[in-house]
Amino acid sequence: MRYDFVCPSPTHYPFQWFWDSAFHAIALLQVDPELSKQELRCLVQGAQPDGYIAHMLLWERRGNPEWLKPEACIRLDHPFFTGTIQPPVIARALERIYDATGDLGFVREILPPVLRFVHWLECVRDADRDGLVTIIQPDESGLDASPKYDAAMGIPSHPPEATLPAWRRSMHRLFDAYAGKSHEEQATLGVFAFEDVMMNVIYADALRALARLVGLAGMPGADDLERASGRTHDALMQKSWDPKRGLFWISRDRARSASRCSPSRRSFRLCCRISTQASRSVSSTSTCSTSASSGSPIRSRVSLPARRASTRPG
Repeated sequence: MRYDFVCPSPTHYPFQWFWDSAFHAIALLQVDPELSKQELRCLVQGAQPDGYIAHMLLWERRGNPEWLKPEACIRLDHPFFTGTIQPPVIARALERIYDATGDLGFVREILPPVLRFVHWLECVRDADRDGLVTIIQPDESGLDASPKYDAAMGIPSHPPEATLPAWRRSMHRLFDAYAGKSHEEQATLGVFAFEDVMMNVIYADALRALARLVGLAGMPGADDLERASGRTHDALMQKSWDPKRGLFWISRDRARSASRCSPSRRSFRLCCRISTQASRSVSSTSTCSTSASSGSPIRSRVSLPARRASTRPG
């Protein structure tokens, strides 16, 4: 299998990250749209038959053994991919590639695994069916060890030298809880379950972009995607927006008891303010199902800052 992707850093970050690749694909439109397309082609080679796409694809893992040590704090589902997700920026990247190239053939090629992934998010990570997906460890928000989750993880800020060891212990506590359990089981444990605001804004935007692309490609499901995006937007405004303070709160997911949480009580404050008007721009779309994709690891060249070519993972 061939892999070809933009490597964030050949020494420190040698693998392919899910949302990094989506941003790389957008930036590469200023260089060569064909490289943008290859970035996404490489990424979706990691899609599993059930729709799951990991946040890391470990191309050339044998050459980077330090990433497999406990202190790296990554959770593997497979020798070549992790058991963790990231926000679905891939849909916006696909839309941007279409806007720049008008290539509907490429859209039809990439849509099935992307649609299947958002369907996976709906089925596995929205247990209470309120339109908001749940993250089950802090780095699934895309912000890695963001301090906004320190309280939930039991991580102290003082003394400073205690922060990193506490973070590692807390991450391994989550890993131990998830070990041997299916994705569906992990999502219902509640050891760490938050309806992260940024994750869900990106999820709503992904559904909106997919609704548009599905319509352009002449595929069924555009109206459902549009409705699902609107539902996620409305749920964010209802559960997370605090008009008195002018900010969003990150809500703890209580899906196991099917109860709704009050954003002003069971939540952590988002570290940035977002205006009501900006929040409404995530507007409308929904979810849908698709056909299968390859479950094997990936092929790649690596570029910007370094691009490698290989015909098999290793």
